[in-house]
Amino acid sequence: GRSFNPPNRLGAATGIINQGGFVASLLLVVAIGLVLDWRTPGSSTAYSAESFRWAMSVQYVLWAVGIVQIWRYRRRTRAELLAEDPDARERWRDGLA
Repeated sequence: GRSFNPPNRLGAATGIINQGGFVASLLLVVAIGLVLDWRTPGSSTAYSAESFRWAMSVQYVLWAVGIVQIWRYRRRTRAELLAEDPDARERWRDGLA
């Protein structure tokens, strides 16, 4: 992420991270629309509350993927930091790093 890139790459890292959020949002909007169309019979545009419940629940899938990725990369980053500096864990506990 942004915290672990060299200073000369910070702009690119920030841009890529921000684009990830925008792309995820756009994909979510498309997925919600597809589920709304799937749950609504025929070519009607009178969407029911049940159709909206199904469509909006698609967000939970994206949130779950995001949470898993945060957890995964956090573990990997902490392991790399501990490999470089075995005393880092004590500083983390003390709130120093």
